Amino acid sequence: MRNNNNCRRVTRKRKNGKEASTGRLLQRVILIAIGATFILVFLSSAYVVSVIPEKKHQELINPTTALHNNNNKEQPDDKNNNVKKNDVTPNNAAVVIEEAASTTVAKEEEEAAKKEGPYGNEAVVAYDANGNPGYIHDPYYVKNHPLPFTDSFNQSHICDDPPGQGREGPAGNRGLKKIKIQPVVNNDVKLLCMVYSYEGNHETLVRAIAETYGPHCDGFMVASNVTDVTIGAVHLGHRGLEVYGNMWSKVRAMWIYAHEHYLNDFDWFHIGGDDMFVIPENIKYAASLETTKKPVHMGAAMTERTRPGAIYCGGGAGYTINRPTLHQMIKRVFRSKRCFPDATRSDEDRTIGKCLRDMVVPKGCYHNLDELNQTRYHHYDAEFHATWRRGMGENWNYRELMEHHGINSYQERLDSISETSTTFHLVQPDKIFPDKGLRRYHALLRGLCQQK
Repeated sequence: MRNNNNCRRVTRKRKNGKEASTGRLLQRVILIAIGATFILVFLSSAYVVSVIPEKKHQELINPTTALHNNNNKEQPDDKNNNVKKNDVTPNNAAVVIEEAASTTVAKEEEEAAKKEGPYGNEAVVAYDANGNPGYIHDPYYVKNHPLPFTDSFNQSHICDDPPGQGREGPAGNRGLKKIKIQPVVNNDVKLLCMVYSYEGNHETLVRAIAETYGPHCDGFMVASNVTDVTIGAVHLGHRGLEVYGNMWSKVRAMWIYAHEHYLNDFDWFHIGGDDMFVIPENIKYAASLETTKKPVHMGAAMTERTRPGAIYCGGGAGYTINRPTLHQMIKRVFRSKRCFPDATRSDEDRTIGKCLRDMVVPKGCYHNLDELNQTRYHHYDAEFHATWRRGMGENWNYRELMEHHGINSYQERLDSISETSTTFHLVQPDKIFPDKGLRRYHALLRGLCQQK
């Protein structure tokens, strides 16, 4: 009996030992399974946080690109990116999204360039005097073949009136007498002067420009709707109608054409209307004080009264850019949908000012002043600025420029005209001088009337 009982006890112990070891094994398996589950959940969360928002961001920017990425799941490694896309923290999550957006925008611009022409929007075509396309304008023609300056135009004698009694006015004459045309030393700065006009002004304003300041530019071009080599006019094609309300399209075409044909021939580029008087030597002097390595956009600053942060160079005085600005304008600005490629508008100065401010020159228009804080680029004619004082009407909004941009543009009377002035806007119509005083200004500044 004892032996049987002992056998039963041994048998029970063995069974209990087996059951215990089996239980411990099951516990280990359960713990391992739970741990694996937590790991899978963690990895899945990281994937959702990092990859899915990036894909959704790409889809919002460019659905086509997002679809392409879904069809090609194997993505190339970004060797220049030190942040792993699945290693997301609150700090680098924004970096991942920003880089994705930048890459997508770059792809958009590249595709636009392939589809729409060599400069992302349109290929600009020039036409010769017979209307044949493919004409290349010679920017040196007017300089090498200057028209003779005439002191008589439509029976109005340029030098008959004593100084101060002509188109310039008495105060304007004092302002013009302040100006000193700067000597060109070694001609290190190459300037292309560009004017926008049309056939109706060829015999009045454009011919006067070709007789006066045009030959003093290193290169000269008048974008028009008819080509006339003798006055530097070229028929330049552009989108839309040849009307003032479509000036933005015309100016865009001018910049595209200049970039394609003259980028490496000139260091600086000045643009304005046919009612603008220019002293090219003084633009070259002012430009020589600036950098040619970084983008520069300079002229007479303006700002909108309702949007004081929107600073731009006024088109009346014209504005000047250097080669890096022109290159960035074409390669970046005009390829972007943010720069109104299809818009029909007249305010080309405000439009290009916004585009350059947003993408190339963050501070906006550089209001070019001399060492005495006197203005070089002028929104109006010499008489206006030589008599202007605070409280009188003006359009450049000097209070906003001072308060929001720290620009001192409220000099009064003769203090507003620099000795190295560059441009004046002859905006007032003149029945006596159909050329708006272009020849009169030229004769007074260069002493031509005294030579008679």
